[in-house]
Amino acid sequence: MPTRLAAARISRGWTQGQLLRALRARARADGEELPPDPTLRVTLSGWENGRHRPGPLYRRLLAEALDTSEADLGFGSAGGPSRTPPLPAGPELLAYLEAVLAQHIQADRTVGSYWLISVVHEELKVIEVCLNDTSSTLRHEFLGLASRFAEFCGWLNQDQRRYAEAEGWTSKALDFAQALDDARLVSYALMRRSNIATETGRGLDALLLAEAALRPRPLTPGLRAVALRQKAAAHALLGDEEGYHQAVEDGLDAASHHDALLLTAYCTVPYMKMEAGAAAMRLRQPRLATQFLADAAQSWPAGHDRDRALCLARLAEAHAEMHDPDQACEVARRALQAVRLAPSQRTAATLRSLGGALAPYWSRPDVAELRQLVAEALP
Repeated sequence: MPTRLAAARISRGWTQGQLLRALRARARADGEELPPDPTLRVTLSGWENGRHRPGPLYRRLLAEALDTSEADLGFGSAGGPSRTPPLPAGPELLAYLEAVLAQHIQADRTVGSYWLISVVHEELKVIEVCLNDTSSTLRHEFLGLASRFAEFCGWLNQDQRRYAEAEGWTSKALDFAQALDDARLVSYALMRRSNIATETGRGLDALLLAEAALRPRPLTPGLRAVALRQKAAAHALLGDEEGYHQAVEDGLDAASHHDALLLTAYCTVPYMKMEAGAAAMRLRQPRLATQFLADAAQSWPAGHDRDRALCLARLAEAHAEMHDPDQACEVARRALQAVRLAPSQRTAATLRSLGGALAPYWSRPDVAELRQLVAEALP
């Protein structure tokens, strides 16, 4: 059921853009300066879906723009108390949330995404309250933080295979990045949307988004590497071997260069080889995939346990496609042990799919035992 604010806008036949123009006109008449439209649109959506409540200035402007009363919009009297207490968007809070995000990213690498989603959702609510403080001198910094938190929330949902939520949060991250006009954050959010498109089988969307992610300037080697990783995956999904090989070569070269950007710290050469191996499987080239994945697993960096489990699961799958049940079972057991420590639905799904690839060998004791272990550990 829409909020009274949303219902009032819709009853006038207005789009959100028309309401924003009316708000800006009323504010300009009063000598007030409002934030840019992309930022204000995100804020308006929060008001309309009931997640946040506008402050006194915006309650008055909304009522005047819609030619109604604050009470009719569900805000009560102009002097009434706000449901959400004010939260000063100061440097101490910014530093705290920056540190929290860094800790969450490390926790995701070591224990997986499952335990973090609900916590990050709540922290995003705090950040959106901070963005309502349009007078803050740190507004740009909070917009950047909002983009990174929203992208991270999208990733956590994607790792749990909640693709609709992943797409929603990643698109919101892109909105924040574009409002900030930050080329690096825009590129990263576009790359992440390409990654979601790849996992959901939308090859053309994935390629277009990957190419878009490569356009902003300047790009660090890490940003270029992760975008090229996505370009390779999209070419593989579309069956373009030449495009795949060129993107893999360029991506590995980019990943080999030092990059101090924390956003892409996970993008090591072993990580790029794992992703190249996964894309090779889409091209139905399990031998090439096995080479990439085995090299990646052998030199996997410490502290990236969740992705190590995924690499092992993919390697087991490649061995199975190569009709090598001995190696498939041995590597799958290692992956199973790793995913217990760092839960990931992507890794779990890969391990569950092994049963089909190993179907010709179901009568073998080691394959039967592995199927039982997977069924018990990943119901």
